Amino acid sequence: EVHRPAGKTNKQTNRSMTSASRSLASMAYDHDDAGDDNVLHRPFIGGTPIDELDEHDKYSKPRGDQGRSVIASGPSAAAEAAKGPSKHKRLVSLDVFRGLTICWMVLVDDAGETWSHWMDHSPWNGVRLADFVFPFFLWIAGVSMAMSFRKFLEGPRRNTWVLTKKVIVRFVKLFLIGLAVQGGYGPPDSPDYMVSTDYDLARLRIPGILQRIGWCYLVTSLIEIYTPQIDLDEYDESYTRMFKRYAYQWLVFAGITGAYLATIFGLPSAYDCTPTGDSKALSYNCNAAGYLDTKVLSHAHMYGTPTYVRSSPCSSCSPALCPRPDAPKWCSEPYDPEGMLTSISAIGSCFLGLVFGHVLINVKDHKRRLMHWVPLAVGCLVVGLAIDFAGFPLNKNMWSTSYVFFMAGVAGLLLTAFYIAIDVAGYEMPFAPLKWVGMNGIFVFVMAASDVFGTVITRVTWRHEDNNIITLVRDKWLVKWLGFDWGTLTFVLLKIVFWIVVAGVLKYKKIFFKV
Repeated sequence: EVHRPAGKTNKQTNRSMTSASRSLASMAYDHDDAGDDNVLHRPFIGGTPIDELDEHDKYSKPRGDQGRSVIASGPSAAAEAAKGPSKHKRLVSLDVFRGLTICWMVLVDDAGETWSHWMDHSPWNGVRLADFVFPFFLWIAGVSMAMSFRKFLEGPRRNTWVLTKKVIVRFVKLFLIGLAVQGGYGPPDSPDYMVSTDYDLARLRIPGILQRIGWCYLVTSLIEIYTPQIDLDEYDESYTRMFKRYAYQWLVFAGITGAYLATIFGLPSAYDCTPTGDSKALSYNCNAAGYLDTKVLSHAHMYGTPTYVRSSPCSSCSPALCPRPDAPKWCSEPYDPEGMLTSISAIGSCFLGLVFGHVLINVKDHKRRLMHWVPLAVGCLVVGLAIDFAGFPLNKNMWSTSYVFFMAGVAGLLLTAFYIAIDVAGYEMPFAPLKWVGMNGIFVFVMAASDVFGTVITRVTWRHEDNNIITLVRDKWLVKWLGFDWGTLTFVLLKIVFWIVVAGVLKYKKIFFKV
């Protein structure tokens, strides 16, 4: 769905700008109205002009000269920031963080295999650059949820049923888009085998990135909507306030985490992995997550090339891919990193983002927000590392509990840094390219990160299938001049720049996509 202003009069322009605001896209994919994804319903600074806010906020709009603000940048903004936030502005730092995560995803997806020792996903335990992307998306979704849901859950317009219907519809959209983008395959025995061009229902991959985002969004939304909050003294500004007010939500989160841990360590594993010397509950494909997916989904509907094919039992040049002729049977078996059991644990990543979002809507000034955020982020890091040290390693494929907390801590510190630089100090301009991408996240994800655009453009050829613009620029120019590794990396960086420019043009034209 695309919204675009077309009127000429001020009245028509304002109406169309409001429509455009409602359609602002977000990579978190999880907000009630994308135009309000990052809009705080408390005093705030920087971001979308007030007259571009969603229609649900009209009852609280300021009037007169306060109806429009000028985005400040540089040191001159410090004085304004010190006065406290102004009303109803986008959390620009969250747009920037989302844009960074999308660009990060394009980089590791397209160049990760070439630079596998530090950029690609870890074969099993531990984290590399690519392993930060997905939990960041879920965490960002949770932060945005706290802000965009508030107008439905508080005040005279409280309507949980309307919000629930919106949540369910968005979940269905995300799941179907995920099937379309990641569920199909190219022709067998072709380089495009994993590209969504053919849809054989007998081997359609059911789990996926957007499917998991939709699932975590759905469950975390229901927790936010239907879990009661504890009324506290309005003068209570203690650092435990967020835990006390949302204590029931924490109990639900503890129950979900407990159910995941009981299952991961309690169910039998699918294969005999004793030769690896690891605990069967935590070994490669020999764990409850792989077992459940195999029994329920079957191999035909799972991801066919898991990252552990680059592990030392399967590859002679780990973490790169050099298949061993004597590799165990499970090295050639499917394992889905977005499978059922790990999707239970992934709810925690979205929930911890929601916790950070609760600080935004309950704490009034910059300083106290930061004084809540920093200890919370550091605490998540410490908990994650402690669980890792205790024997449940950081592991994306299993979405381990240590991984959930560790990534939430890293995300919290990154958002804090962006918040200080952009929303407090006013240095927005240097981050504008990332902001553009973040505001049209679903579009850039589908076209660039999922490579829908690249798949289409490579079909436009001249006399031979290799004569297309992609192979011309990447293989015949950059790789030839710079070598394979640096040529590939340069091409991916140019691709990111291209989509930043596209996102900038869309922002200038006020065209925004949403789900």
